[in-house]
Amino acid sequence: MVGATFYVAGHLGLDPSTGKAAADPETEARAVMDAVKQTLERGGLTMADLVSVTVYCTDLDLYDKFNAVYRSYFHDNYPARAFIGVSKLVRGAHFEIAGVAVKPAVTKSASRR
Repeated sequence: MVGATFYVAGHLGLDPSTGKAAADPETEARAVMDAVKQTLERGGLTMADLVSVTVYCTDLDLYDKFNAVYRSYFHDNYPARAFIGVSKLVRGAHFEIAGVAVKPAVTKSASRR
């Protein structure tokens, strides 16, 4: 967290029991999105606070599968997103996510006594 900006970097969808990427792309996509969500929650934020997301992917043909999972994590407003093809990711992962979230401003009550 820097000021009201929260940076999320280097999240992978790893199976906790093996430390490797999940067996299928949908499971891996859900795992990486859950990891991002948990990190945001630890910072007092939600998925709705994300303003920008970068997804690195080793196979651009997986876009539709990833996107189906990704969309289920948002209700109305989607953050700006880039989906970038890369040749390889660590631990055999297909997806890596970095993002930027902004903590909502806290407004003071207008009433005074």
